[in-house]
Amino acid sequence: MLKNRIDTRTKSYITSLDQSSLLVHNNVSTKTKDCFISILPVVAILIPLAVTMSALLVRPFLNYVELAHLTFVMRIFDMIILGYIFKATIANLVKAANLKLLYIPAAFASLWLAQYSLLITYFDDSSIAFIGSISARVAGLTLFVYVMYNAMFTVRRREIEIETREKK
Repeated sequence: MLKNRIDTRTKSYITSLDQSSLLVHNNVSTKTKDCFISILPVVAILIPLAVTMSALLVRPFLNYVELAHLTFVMRIFDMIILGYIFKATIANLVKAANLKLLYIPAAFASLWLAQYSLLITYFDDSSIAFIGSISARVAGLTLFVYVMYNAMFTVRRREIEIETREKK
């Protein structure tokens, strides 16, 4: 008879212990994830620099063939990073239903297309692919400038409109 008697304080204590252990676990995994996310861009920037510098330090004279192969590998690496950024941003923006910011993944896709065009230039030495690469890069950077302009100045216009509506 005493086995089945659990008062409400004991139940709440047990549930609070379960919840606190979950919070500690989530907190540790969140810290690990945050650390990984903050280190990943640094590694993504340091890898091309380290490979280029090590190639120049091992053989200080400029060998065009090795440099061309190195740029090919770096372009593939850039395409992988840009593809990952595109995938992550498009997924988050579609979930948030924020249509105005869909220009950001479009800009990353344009930069990816520029890298792809440079890969085509590597294989067939086409001037059209090179010009396409430059134009895709300019289009991507233009999209970034447009999004930054909207983010900085549209918010101020909305605040002014809200203030004028309240005064009327």
